[in-house]
Amino acid sequence: MLIYRIIPRIIKYLFIALSFAFVIAYIGKWIMQSDTPDFLDKIVENNKKDVKLMNQIGGYKTFQYSYQPIDSKEDSVSFEIIIYGYKKDFIYQGESYQLENGDWRIINTRTDIKNK
Repeated sequence: MLIYRIIPRIIKYLFIALSFAFVIAYIGKWIMQSDTPDFLDKIVENNKKDVKLMNQIGGYKTFQYSYQPIDSKEDSVSFEIIIYGYKKDFIYQGESYQLENGDWRIINTRTDIKNK
């Protein structure tokens, strides 16, 4: 009989713990993405729509990007985006600076497709 009283408590505490973990994970993801320049996600989405590129790399698998300020300026960044395909990887590198209206202008881009 004691076990029938414990199981609902365990389920209740497990539900509370999982809910709390979900909220913390969501907040953490939002904080990490809040200072990421918007243009990085736009580049990834535009390249995912490029049928010719997707055929070259064997379809979209996942992506990663990295960026860092240039010369300690907050309004200019150097970046690298890697779109992983099933056959090959697409590498997109460049520099960007932020305009006064908040938009980003991309300059000095380099692209490459690497075999796995």
